[in-house]
Amino acid sequence: MGYETMGDTTMFSTREWPEKHNHHNYSHTTISSLLANKSGNIKEWDDICGSIGSGLASNPSMDSMRKILLLSYHDLPSHLKACLLYLSIFPEDYEIEKERLISRWIVEDLVQQEEENKCLFEHGESYLNELLNRSLIQVAYKNTDDTIWSCRVHDMVLELICSLSREVLLPWY
Repeated sequence: MGYETMGDTTMFSTREWPEKHNHHNYSHTTISSLLANKSGNIKEWDDICGSIGSGLASNPSMDSMRKILLLSYHDLPSHLKACLLYLSIFPEDYEIEKERLISRWIVEDLVQQEEENKCLFEHGESYLNELLNRSLIQVAYKNTDDTIWSCRVHDMVLELICSLSREVLLPWY
């Protein structure tokens, strides 16, 4: 992996990574998203990288990728964990319409009114965008105006959230 230094912060360089969506590249994207949501504190980044292990660069095993996804999951605030786990009800490769998903989150009481000047749907959209920014879900289709129409869950994330949903015995699983 390449690094770039920007002032006091070292950033992972994603320019070296191909755009293909295989498991190896998905793990790099997930690591980048996890670190991007952290402060620029090098110690915090070292701790994350240390918990992943050094084997990922040379041999990205399924166990290493699961570790990365678990770190990303455990880094989520509780309201986003619940929304992510809710996605375990959808089958693999299923295209999930954004409006339908957010409406379901609202009905299940997973979206909270945080700011009075925003409606619940807008809060749900921000939850969806946060999960997208963390590479835990992927855009499936965009409208002509570049707004998100639908999303999907990567098969590795789906496997993890199905497992976690069974462990915590969620009512919808």
